[in-house]
Amino acid sequence: MVNQLYKVKEFFKPNFKKKIKILNIKDKDLNNVLKQNLNFLYIKEINIEGSITEKQNYINTISTLLEKTKNLEILKIYWNILSEFPLEIGNLNNLKCLYLQCNYITELPKEIGNLTNLTKLDLQYNKLTNLPREIGNLTNLIELNLYYNNITELPIEIGNLTKLTNLDVHGNKLIEVPKAIGNLVQLINLNLGNNQLTYLPEEVGNLIYLKNLILAENNLIELFKTVGNLINIKILNIEKNKFNEITKRNWKFNQITSNLTHLTLLLLCNNNLIELPIEIGELTNLIEINLQNNELMTLPSEIGRLINLKKLNIRNNELSILPNEIGNMTNLIKLNLQENNLMTIPKSIGNLIKLEQLTLDNHLSIEHFLHNDSADDDDITTLDLSHKNLIEIPHDIFILETLEVLNVSNNHITEITPFLSRLHHLKKIEMQTNPLRILPAFLWQFPNLQEVIIDGYFLISIPKEIKLDQIIIESLTTSNSIIIETVIQLLFAGKNKHPWDHSIIYRMINFCHIFIK
Repeated sequence: MVNQLYKVKEFFKPNFKKKIKILNIKDKDLNNVLKQNLNFLYIKEINIEGSITEKQNYINTISTLLEKTKNLEILKIYWNILSEFPLEIGNLNNLKCLYLQCNYITELPKEIGNLTNLTKLDLQYNKLTNLPREIGNLTNLIELNLYYNNITELPIEIGNLTKLTNLDVHGNKLIEVPKAIGNLVQLINLNLGNNQLTYLPEEVGNLIYLKNLILAENNLIELFKTVGNLINIKILNIEKNKFNEITKRNWKFNQITSNLTHLTLLLLCNNNLIELPIEIGELTNLIEINLQNNELMTLPSEIGRLINLKKLNIRNNELSILPNEIGNMTNLIKLNLQENNLMTIPKSIGNLIKLEQLTLDNHLSIEHFLHNDSADDDDITTLDLSHKNLIEIPHDIFILETLEVLNVSNNHITEITPFLSRLHHLKKIEMQTNPLRILPAFLWQFPNLQEVIIDGYFLISIPKEIKLDQIIIESLTTSNSIIIETVIQLLFAGKNKHPWDHSIIYRMINFCHIFIK
């Protein structure tokens, strides 16, 4: 027979079926339920959400209800003001799942140990300060949620819960973890974050099936010696601790890099780190690393070996230079370099062809040149960066996806950022009067490009496949120097269009307009 969900209001129907399996009580009066002619022994699941008010004698009411439903398998009493643990719960020998989250329970009675068939116990967001020793009787428990209570210690009997796969004690007041935790060899997820831990026992290294380990927001100054045993770990979160530096001595980094080859997420922010070891480059399966809010002054070049990395956050450090090898991380999607001491970005960053979000300090960002009252980035079509003393075009210019006209003339730019190639709507580029050394090949591949203004000596670098409709020479200076290669290329490119004479050639000085077919 298919289970059906019945509301309390349906109980008042005169012909209501007496046998139901799920009793859902939400925002209703519990006393009304007890008055109904129901076969309570048939009920397998009870959900009581937001039904208990201060005006009700709720403990006696719940106790009476539980006495009638001894075959219960799932009990949910959440988002209420329950402050006492009904002792009758201890008589529910068939109970498999118990959810008491978001109440005001301050103590668990020893009767909790009678629930030997329990597989899930959720006590998050209560007021517990400790756990009874009898918790160790729940040997079939698979999931135990205790986060956001006031628990100061875990009993050693917790080591009896050898079937546990998920243990969450986040947001309590633990100052230590018992060695018995090493008995929980089936654990996959262990969350000890936001406590007051200063160390972890070596027995944590026994948890060889662990995939997610969260130790954030504690007072750890080093990790346990056996951290390298966690060969299946994928997520390691140790942010907001007391690591001043990561070395082989105090962080066992050699064990992490040589053994934790499945690690994909490493969170190290807010640790006052002053350096990263070169072994960081061995974590080649990393997808995300967060180094925000530390005191790093340099990054090892070996970081460039993280070729699978997609997110790198180095915000708020002391970096004054980045290694060129950062350009090797060609799978990067998000890169945050804000709040450092960077005055320039290595040109190799242009190799990050998959980059979607590049966050820079204002003086390095294109945002620095956008007026506060200007249109949104998505609406900007013309941008004048001439005479700005630029040494490079801001690498995050690719956010201006609608840009059609760009003027970067009269600056000190030596190279063109490859990110410019993403501006597929560009129609006109002015780049004259810059100490450019070479024109990039992508310059001639913009689908909508109509006009390029460059210094005259760059005519020799125009690819042969580019067809010139018109070349107009403008005499803007009195320089008498002539670059013979430019003249030859100019004649070759335009001989079938205009019968130039020597007077036109001699008038050629510094730059020309090139109109592209």
